Amino acid sequence: MKTIVTKLSVVAATAIALMITSCGDNNSASSAPDTPDTPDSLTDELLVKMDQLVEAIASAKDKESAEKAAETIDAIGDDFSAIAQRLGALDEPSEDVKKQLDEKMNKAMEANQDKMMAAMQAISSNQDGMAIIGQAMQAFGDKMKDSEAIFKKFGAK
Repeated sequence: MKTIVTKLSVVAATAIALMITSCGDNNSASSAPDTPDTPDSLTDELLVKMDQLVEAIASAKDKESAEKAAETIDAIGDDFSAIAQRLGALDEPSEDVKKQLDEKMNKAMEANQDKMMAAMQAISSNQDGMAIIGQAMQAFGDKMKDSEAIFKKFGAK
């Protein structure tokens, strides 16, 4: 999981790069209140949020839908931060668990990379929409940087 911030930053940077060169619902994935957080359960929540992020970007077709998508992206960034705080409250897992978490996250990131690129290319023909999504992804990346130390704690060495 150490590389989640790096990979999300790459995705955000790619999205912004596409924007420059071309010039959803906020469902909660939180655990049940009586279910204790674990590194694995919180990773699963992060994966759901990653899927929602891709869906939000893909929903942006014009200025109006991009504005709605930007609101969703902002909320997802807040959700990521909240999940990171819950993750930070847990004990550091063993190296084996860290490796499993990294593998799970890497697989999901790879699966979403092409979808993310296709979504960004689709909105790239609309300058207003692309500018809105670009700003939203920049803000999302900034939120991820704030949680970087926590995510690194749960990544394999």
